[in-house]
Amino acid sequence: MKFDHTTKMLIFHPSLAPYRIDFFNKISLKFRASFYFYYSRQSNHIFTDGYLQSKCSFPINYIKHGYTFVKRFFAFGIWCLIKQERPGVVLCCEFNQVTLLVFLNYCFFGKKFQLYTLCDDSLENAKNRSGYRLLLRNFISKRIDGV
Repeated sequence: MKFDHTTKMLIFHPSLAPYRIDFFNKISLKFRASFYFYYSRQSNHIFTDGYLQSKCSFPINYIKHGYTFVKRFFAFGIWCLIKQERPGVVLCCEFNQVTLLVFLNYCFFGKKFQLYTLCDDSLENAKNRSGYRLLLRNFISKRIDGV
């Protein structure tokens, strides 16, 4: 698939973070992008309400249905968002429950979009990963279009 300004991109990310704003702004300039965040703010980022949003050149959307349980976000409506947005590319963050839901859609409906995920782990962190995240990372990373 050729990526250009006509490519529809759907981005799922936990929250708007200061270190992602330039990256997201570039994506919004290069693609027809829709951004969906799990949380309206991160507990470890203290900014005046609206400050980060004012730095964005794209509309901000939030996943409306979901809950957090034991520091894990469980979203509802991911498949509906994919159907509604009809993306050519979906970009997820890390290897979490939202990424798993997108991956299942990707597999069950014949890979109608390209699927990529961001991974900020250092090499040391990746080597020391264990449990659910290690299994999910190893399984998904070999079956999607890129990390």
